[in-house]
Parts: sequence; C-alpha cells; structure tokens
Amino acid sequence: CQSKLGKGVKVPAFATVLNGRVSVVDDDETRWSAKQLHDHTTDALLAIEGLVINVNSAQHIETRLLGSSPSPGQTTVAILLFTDKYETSPLYASLAYRHRQDGFVFGESRAKNLQLGKEYGLKKYPLLVALIGDQEKVVRYDGALDSESLSNWLDGLAK
Repeated sequence: CQSKLGKGVKVPAFATVLNGRVSVVDDDETRWSAKQLHDHTTDALLAIEGLVINVNSAQHIETRLLGSSPSPGQTTVAILLFTDKYETSPLYASLAYRHRQDGFVFGESRAKNLQLGKEYGLKKYPLLVALIGDQEKVVRYDGALDSESLSNWLDGLAK
C-alpha cells in the first residue's frame, strides 16, 4: 500500500484513485464514516474538469458536445441529460466517469432549460438522450434510473 500511497502515509488509510491520480484521505484525528468517505469520493469525482459539460442552447450542443469527438475519425455520441436540478448528480457523474473512454461525450442541461427541452420533446424530468453523429439520430432512454441499467444502455450504444 505504501508504494501506491506514498511515503509517510500511515496505513491503514483510505484514498481515491481517479484518472490514475491517488488522493489520500489524511485526517488523523477523525474516523471517517461511510457517508463521509462517500461524500469525499463524490466531491472528487464532480471536480474532474470536463467530465460532464454544461449546455444551455442548441449552439452549445453543436460546439461543446458534438464538436468535441473523443476519438478522431469516430462518430460522436453525445449523452445529454435534461434535469431540473442545479448540480450534477453523483449517479450521472459516476456514469460519465465509468464510460469516459468508451467514445461518449457527456453533457447536461440543468435547472429546467425549457427552450432546449422543447427541441427534444421533453415532457418530464429527468430526460436522457443519446445524440449520434450530427444529431441525425436521437435515442431516448426510457429504462430504470440506476447505475446498472444506464450502463447497459450505454454498452448497447457503443456497439
């Protein structure tokens, strides 16, 4: 453990590993509860720059999502979440992190962006869609909102 965590770190210890970077939870005076560890990890995940891109208009979809193909020469598949929340949900952030190397670009339209929602036939929140290519194909997700179901949907889109 010490070879991964670094010298001087007392073991046992907790750490997060995101994008290959180890961040040790190092508060000697506090025994962290499971909730505190979860919150620490969630905060670290949400702090990853560019993991989920905020979009507020059709132009943002074109430039920020569809204009940023993760792999040159590959068709862009943008996953767009319409939400009435003001912050990225931990579930969506973890989904984006888990599938970050599968050729997807993740975006979200927050806080009831009604005009953009109208363009995609939004009737209720949340709405998750996949925009394939230059929006030539739009696939709506209509399954359960849990990690396994969402990952299975993304795995199907990746094929």
